[in-house]
Amino acid sequence: MSVDNTPGAWSTIDMFTTLASKESVDFATETINNNVSVYPNPVRDVLTVELTTEVAQNTVVKVFDMSGRLVKQIQANAEIGVNNIAVNLSDVSAGVYQVQVFANDKLTHISKVSKQD
Repeated sequence: MSVDNTPGAWSTIDMFTTLASKESVDFATETINNNVSVYPNPVRDVLTVELTTEVAQNTVVKVFDMSGRLVKQIQANAEIGVNNIAVNLSDVSAGVYQVQVFANDKLTHISKVSKQD
C-alpha cells in the first residue's frame, strides 16, 4: 500500500451541493382548505379522509414518511357532497406521517398523523 504525499495531491472541499429528492416534502402542518378531515389520529389500520366538495373532482391522497418518501397513494373520484376515502395503513410501520390531499392536481390539505401498531 502506498500513500501519495505529493504536494497538491490532496485538497479541501470549498463547497458542495446536496440535491433534494423529487419526492421531498416540507413537513409543516397546514390546512389550506377546511372541507377536509383526516381521522382517526392516531391511526392503527385505516385512515379516513373525509372530503366535502361542491363539484365532482379527481382526488389524490398521498402519505409520506418523515424522510419524505411516498409510502401510500390513493386516487378517487370525489362526487358532489361528502366523500370518505379509506387509506389502509396496516402495512405501514409505526411513526409520524404527513398526509397530503390533492383536488384536481391542486394541493388542498396537509396534516400529520401518528401511526400506531
